Amino acid sequence: MSVKLPKALRLHQHNTAALEDWFLSKEYQDTEINAIKDPTDSTDKYQITSIPSPFARIDLVKTAFLQLHSMIEGDNTEGSTGDIKLSKLDGNTVYHKLVSDCLDVGELFFNQDKYDKIKIVTWKRDPRNRENTEEDFVKQLIESTEIGHKILGKSLNLYLNQDEESYNFNKLNQISIVLYDHKVIGATSPASVFFSAADANGNIEKIKIGEDILFDDIYNPLYNRNPEYQKYFYYIFEAYPNLQKDMPEFYVYLQDNINKLQEVNHSLYSDIKEYQGKNTEDKLEAYDKEFEKTGYNLLESIHIRKRKIKQDPINDFSDFVISSSKNKQGIRPLVLQNKFKEVGFNYVIGHWQEKYEVPYVDYRSLSTRTLPVQEDKYPYITVSDFLSSTIFRVPYKVNSHDFYFGELQNDNIRESYMLPLKTEFFDYFSIEELRDNKMMKINEVRKGEVEVTLEIPIKRNAKIQFKRTYYFGQKPNIEDNIGEI
Repeated sequence: MSVKLPKALRLHQHNTAALEDWFLSKEYQDTEINAIKDPTDSTDKYQITSIPSPFARIDLVKTAFLQLHSMIEGDNTEGSTGDIKLSKLDGNTVYHKLVSDCLDVGELFFNQDKYDKIKIVTWKRDPRNRENTEEDFVKQLIESTEIGHKILGKSLNLYLNQDEESYNFNKLNQISIVLYDHKVIGATSPASVFFSAADANGNIEKIKIGEDILFDDIYNPLYNRNPEYQKYFYYIFEAYPNLQKDMPEFYVYLQDNINKLQEVNHSLYSDIKEYQGKNTEDKLEAYDKEFEKTGYNLLESIHIRKRKIKQDPINDFSDFVISSSKNKQGIRPLVLQNKFKEVGFNYVIGHWQEKYEVPYVDYRSLSTRTLPVQEDKYPYITVSDFLSSTIFRVPYKVNSHDFYFGELQNDNIRESYMLPLKTEFFDYFSIEELRDNKMMKINEVRKGEVEVTLEIPIKRNAKIQFKRTYYFGQKPNIEDNIGEI
């Protein structure tokens, strides 16, 4: 007759030895917590929701960074998230989603000057419990004459006091809330730098930074983002080394990220390592110099920054800068061609991609334009800036010795065409350059259809081709790059 052994009922699978009668138990520690198997599987598409409060959200994001590190470490403890065996920083779990969205909020905070719809509101608190209620919104609630306000203030105070060491609430003097088009999408976090609102991806229109659509279902790790944005995190964690202890989960993610950079972007890896080798004073100076002040704090005395708008680096870095005899000083615009196919050309951040779309017309003035895809405020020239919507045909051959009418590609036609150039073209090039460099070609494809090609020199002795097709009897539509004869 077999004897059925007693079983201790517990959430985790750690230490499964048979236990009889009364036995000594203990509080759950990290080992036991990590051994609790998630019944929904962390690859579930729905995010974890327990208590619908900012405090729960702060904890979820903090935990997500730790979970990713455990996957990288290859933790194969039965029941742990290490069973998933994902490829390092990439993956499709809820933890990757939480981390990606957290970094997306950071991107908006970092690039806040790019977007007119971004607003940042500060929620203030005095962790030292001084008398000034203007700097402590919790105290204002508690001292309110409204019963509901008092209850909310006391509840917030309870959370902030009981978890002050676990989440750095004892050093928290403000939370900066990021709104996009008047909707909350995230905030600064005392435990993970930033955290997102649970409904961030369904609450706003699509926001793009470079090629990345923020808050979507394609999770973007840090190593795959803007190099300047990556540097920002290393700079702040090195300039304020206490952050490495206050936010260990985020800091270990940065360590995993730099290991990845050594494989995929050695130049950025070297820049970060060089910065890490500086002394603390030099690190603070570099942090202040590299990034723009915002007036917001992450924790007491730890100032967070935003991207500094630098037009010179675009001028220096991009291969699309116009090569002009008349525009040698000051800001030189980029010359952009829709779906430019050449490879290896530097754009603003990284190389130009053929899939990048450039509008054929931009009605904004040059000084107020933002660059396609990257959204940096910087002047650029497109087709309609130099080519007019109409080309005039004359029913006779012109005297090419005394007049210049472009490089006609057809010898057998009896008509000629006036150059469809706007006066803005001559702000950058002379008539002699136009003629001697044969910058404009006119090709009569068929009767009633003419294709015009204007070649604009840029860096690297390369040329951008502006093309427009003109049709007889058809009204111009410059948005679709169609002109009229």
